[in-house]
Amino acid sequence: MKALILSVLLSLTATPVYANTVTGQFMLVSERFWRDGDRCEGIRGYSDINSGTPIIVRDENNNIIANGELGIGILEDRVTCVYPIIAFELPKAKYYQFEIGKRDITYSREQLLKNGFKLELFLGG
Repeated sequence: MKALILSVLLSLTATPVYANTVTGQFMLVSERFWRDGDRCEGIRGYSDINSGTPIIVRDENNNIIANGELGIGILEDRVTCVYPIIAFELPKAKYYQFEIGKRDITYSREQLLKNGFKLELFLGG
């Protein structure tokens, strides 16, 4: 299984963040997705990455503290399917573990605050 690489997008503005609203996108970079016009969905080893895939967020004590989901996958190019992360709120925690399908990654609150809670996730390659 390929590793999930989660990188945090840098905020391009100096606007302060008043809420802990997570936004961003999930990019599936592979030829392993089904296409229908501009829409796409993961298949085979990536069948857990699709429109509506749940995002479960746990805190440093492994408690579920928030839920979100991926939006509709849109074909960006021949090998990239991009899913928006439907915005959701996070309560304050020291660490956040994001579970998306069969994959997960952990970030500290400081890392997310620094980047305005904007995430960009990549899978495949």
